[in-house]
Amino acid sequence: MLLLVMHKIEIIDFYENGVKLNEINYVFTPTITVPYKSKVVTNVDKEQVEIKFPRISPKIPYEVSEGFETTWIRTKEKNPEVTNGIIANLQKLDYQNGELVWQENLTDFKTLSGIRSGILADLEEELQDRLLTQLAPTAPGAVVETSDDQFILGVRGGRVHLEGKIMPFPVGHPKYNFHKNPSQNYLENPIQSLSRQAITEMSLPLYSPDMNKVYGVAKELSLIGVVRDRGTTENKSGSWNPLPTFYIKTKWDAEQCRNGYETAIDKYEHERFLTIDIDETTLSKTIEEFYSRFVGNGLGELLLYGRFRFKDKWYENTIKKLEKKFKTQIKEGNPFQ
Repeated sequence: MLLLVMHKIEIIDFYENGVKLNEINYVFTPTITVPYKSKVVTNVDKEQVEIKFPRISPKIPYEVSEGFETTWIRTKEKNPEVTNGIIANLQKLDYQNGELVWQENLTDFKTLSGIRSGILADLEEELQDRLLTQLAPTAPGAVVETSDDQFILGVRGGRVHLEGKIMPFPVGHPKYNFHKNPSQNYLENPIQSLSRQAITEMSLPLYSPDMNKVYGVAKELSLIGVVRDRGTTENKSGSWNPLPTFYIKTKWDAEQCRNGYETAIDKYEHERFLTIDIDETTLSKTIEEFYSRFVGNGLGELLLYGRFRFKDKWYENTIKKLEKKFKTQIKEGNPFQ
């Protein structure tokens, strides 16, 4: 029996021809945004240090700020080894004159844990939008196609949150990396982050030290859009973070990708590896069949992918069907311009 779930998906942007890496102007601003007044502390070489970046504290209701604190305390109690790491936070995404302006500063895992707990879910939508645009960290992901015309989905495992849920992978947050010599500190750009996740989750070698070249087994790699999961009728928390979605066409066939997955370091994150034939009908049926099990961002990724692969008519028909059958709410618009 199909479990009744209504997804709320925000389509932030879509690029019908894909944006190549050399068409992205990526800028990092060394400012950290937090919704509370306490110190931002992380671990460097197992020692706790206070982050010295200039900080911005958005004006949010006191009880919301307290909620972030309480959520972090519970997170630490559940897993004492978790540290307040620093990750990227999308601030601007604007396509102008054939170039994508992509600007980020920083946020932290303490903020991320609060957002994922659904603390913002009961606020007025206008305030939600403002705070999410200021706070929610970036999480680049990809829809991977094999050389024998299949695309890849993963079923989340029991050792991570969202057990049993389905979404394309790899996906992950760009991290700020600390060194003993502060001059060597750096923030991963989105491709470095995606490449690291592709290796750890799939043993899929994509890595390139810059955004203008693609090495490894990637035959094609481009950004096709950005989505955000705004929760469901069952779970108001959602993912809430903007997920830039890349299209990757590999030189590997499905069997080679599966063999790579079997040797991956973080294989436990996805207990099952699914390959789906690439055609309009199969993609539509897959979305309907797994609708209640999709992570919202994962469903959003597939909508972007289908629109990129099969154009506007497929997308419009699919949206109408989802709205009618599942009461799905699709919101379009770019708050990062």
